[in-house]
Amino acid sequence: MRVRGVFATLSDRLRQALSRVGLRAGEYDGDYDRLSRLYRLPDPWRLGRPQEVERYRRTNDIIRLLAPERGALLEIGSGEGHHTQHLMEVASAVVGIEISAEAVRRARDRVPSATFHRGRGEDLELIVGDRRFAVATACEVLCYSPAAHFILEQMARVADRVVVTTYEGQERRVAPLFHDDRWIRLPDIVVGRYRWHCRVWTSDARPSAPECRPS
Repeated sequence: MRVRGVFATLSDRLRQALSRVGLRAGEYDGDYDRLSRLYRLPDPWRLGRPQEVERYRRTNDIIRLLAPERGALLEIGSGEGHHTQHLMEVASAVVGIEISAEAVRRARDRVPSATFHRGRGEDLELIVGDRRFAVATACEVLCYSPAAHFILEQMARVADRVVVTTYEGQERRVAPLFHDDRWIRLPDIVVGRYRWHCRVWTSDARPSAPECRPS
């Protein structure tokens, strides 16, 4: 029975890996059901790896500079709360939005002091209502939405600053979203052979929400 269980776990992991490859080949298709199914096993994106933890730390450094007052923070694509637990260090409260019910359940276990909602980033204004945030983040998630421009526009309406990070391999798909000169490109986050591109928008320096071009 133990051997059978090991093979079942390996089989699930293989299906996860193949699903990740398929999603990366077809980002922006909006297949949220398929995305949710990846969470049948914990941490399908391997977000507990050292390079990811270092990315969280450096993202926090950016947020500290942008919002030293440690206000409320909105996290789009909060997953199982791996990044959330680090964001709690730079915010008075964190609200996460995630499409997968299983991921939300694990996130609540991992970070009980944060608030998590199951839903789409496209519906964030309906989810948060009239609540305002000091910072809104979208880290490694925009490439999976067919309406990423609409998500960004909503983020800029509910938050004073918006922080977006994108893995280098996805940059070609998301770069057109930031054609507006009201987005500021920051130095890349580089950890070993991994590189993430960083962009921010702030209401202090930009009088209105950025108009983001659909991809």
